[in-house]
Amino acid sequence: MQSRNDDHGPCVFGHHAHPHGQARSRSSWRIHDAERIFRELALAPGMTFLDLGCGPGDYALRAAELVGPDGTVLAVDRSPETTGMVARRAAERGLGNVRAMVRDIAAPLPLDDAIADRCLLCTVLHSADLLGPGTRVLREARRLLAPRGELAVVEIKKAPMPFGPPQHLRIPEDRLRAVAAACGLQARASVDLGYTYMVVFRVAPPIR
Repeated sequence: MQSRNDDHGPCVFGHHAHPHGQARSRSSWRIHDAERIFRELALAPGMTFLDLGCGPGDYALRAAELVGPDGTVLAVDRSPETTGMVARRAAERGLGNVRAMVRDIAAPLPLDDAIADRCLLCTVLHSADLLGPGTRVLREARRLLAPRGELAVVEIKKAPMPFGPPQHLRIPEDRLRAVAAACGLQARASVDLGYTYMVVFRVAPPIR
């Protein structure tokens, strides 16, 4: 599928931003069917969409189109360069519902609890120690999810391919699910995206 957001050069691999802030100027947009991600998340007008580790903003900009002028997109990245790119691209497209934030996504964000209807972590977690900063990111995402909100985590498969991060950095799906469960997230769906996979999580119900 041809990308709708292709003004920042070709994708080599699927990094967005390191949770500690090492900027990644390239996007994972072209290595899978990005629209499949949005179909699974079922964004609707008026929703609030949170893109953690937004990189150059491909997903944030598409989400802004889907949630419409009554919705909000929060695009968060520690790199001023990439968040500046997101803001410029949004302005060029007349998307006034995008708020780009320069923040470390492994630290608490200055956002209220339960504000996000949908949250995305796309090819971000493999750049972190999943049991360290990665866990903090997942816990913060859980805090920010609305009661019926959903978090989509997309990661590169741990399989041979001619691009992408080193094999030892890739996160097997079962490990992601286990760590997310320990953070209070319950898997709703798993989607095969080809070179990548996506797991959609909801806030787990309290244990009685």
